[in-house]
Amino acid sequence: MKDLTRWELRDYLAVPWKRRWFFLAAMILVFGGTAIFARLRPNLYRSETRILVESATLLDDNLSPNAARDRTEDRMNTIRQLLESRTILERVVEEFNLRAADSSVLMEDRVNDIRNYLEISKSTGNIFTMAYIASSPQVAQAVAKRLANILIDTNRDSQKEKAADKDEFMEQELSQAQKDLGAIDEKISQFKARHLGELPEQATANMNLLSGLNNQLVAIENALDRFRDQQKTLEYRIQEQRTISELAKSIVPNDKSASAEAKNPAAPSPTAALLATKRSQLAEAESRFTAKHPDVIRLRMEVADLERQVMEIDAHAPNHTPENAVPQNASGAIGGEGTDKNQSAAQGGINDEAEIARAKYELDILGKNIARKEKEREETLKNIDLYKKRLNLAPALEQELLTLMREHDGQQKQVENLGTRKFNTQIAANAVSNRKNDVYRILDEASLPERPIPPTRLHIILIGIAASLLAGYGMALGREVVEPSLSNEDEATAILKLPVLASIPEIAGVAKK
Repeated sequence: MKDLTRWELRDYLAVPWKRRWFFLAAMILVFGGTAIFARLRPNLYRSETRILVESATLLDDNLSPNAARDRTEDRMNTIRQLLESRTILERVVEEFNLRAADSSVLMEDRVNDIRNYLEISKSTGNIFTMAYIASSPQVAQAVAKRLANILIDTNRDSQKEKAADKDEFMEQELSQAQKDLGAIDEKISQFKARHLGELPEQATANMNLLSGLNNQLVAIENALDRFRDQQKTLEYRIQEQRTISELAKSIVPNDKSASAEAKNPAAPSPTAALLATKRSQLAEAESRFTAKHPDVIRLRMEVADLERQVMEIDAHAPNHTPENAVPQNASGAIGGEGTDKNQSAAQGGINDEAEIARAKYELDILGKNIARKEKEREETLKNIDLYKKRLNLAPALEQELLTLMREHDGQQKQVENLGTRKFNTQIAANAVSNRKNDVYRILDEASLPERPIPPTRLHIILIGIAASLLAGYGMALGREVVEPSLSNEDEATAILKLPVLASIPEIAGVAKK
């Protein structure tokens, strides 16, 4: 085997001539095969169309820039899968009769051929290029145009189906959301009905009512104190009147005292005296304060109670003996001085009994008023406790109601959002049949190619010549490398490890045996 490390440039250049038969044989074989391939291979023509992909459509929700970019990439992959599908390619084969008259060609082979000659690539942004290569320019243009139309028609049908499905889905979601909102409304209504009067928005009214009840309780307490004082006064008066009556029976009064007692009217009752006092206090308070002042309101209530009591007492009290019913001392009177004194004593006893009866009646009315006020006091205390409990429950109920209202507001927003999305879906469904709203839009129609695409026959021939030269040189070089003979003195010295004493040069014109 030759040692190529010792070769020079002239050695490499001499190889093709030195092994010219190997060089020519390899060159002829390679060039002949290339020529036959160029002769049998037809020229190929490429027709392409540019299609725009909408990043978002009416059927899509609002997308962020990243989501829109991802949606475009997804649609690019969808386009590739759709156009390379067996169903679409078989339809193209049948429409253009690409199997021709050769029925021996299998449909699977023809589909694979079309798939191999179909090019789908992204150009810029959301624009992609679809191209088809065929041996005829008309076939290449027709197939490319048909594939683009199939893509758009298929997408339009898909959009219609998607719009119908999405509209139905949004209808179901909206109906369910409205039912959930109705359930929350019912829950809030039941909560408010169950806690009527205890709700947070009624806290101010409850506070005002509680303040009014406290004022009412104070007025009732004052009235009870007043009634109890009147009761003690009447009890003392009855006891005193009885004592006076017993003394009057045992002592005969003189004429002056009898006459004065007969002439003087009955003393006013304690209730009437207290009424006059309260009226004066009310007049003084009204001159100092407004009509809404608590003292003015309290005094008005007390005056009204006392007036009602005086009217009841006057309506049901026993009649007193009138002043003119007392017999007068006249010069022509029958009976004399002793009879007149006895009559005066009897008249005084009658008046005492009437006064005692009147006081007892007033005491009985006071007892009833005290009982009524006690009952009012109990009712007021119960109401105060009730409103205090309502005010104490208000914070917890407010938190619970706030939770329900938050849930209601969230559900309400969801219903509004679903309603808006359903409206947009309906608009998209109505507009999906319009070609202006297609997801895929043809920017450039499929072109009619005028020149075949490389490599043409000429290109193949040129490539064949270059390949044959390389093959011939490679064959000659290989043969030279494996040649066992020695070419020169240096090669003999390097291989034999012996010095060369003499060499016979090659004599021109002498043929080698």
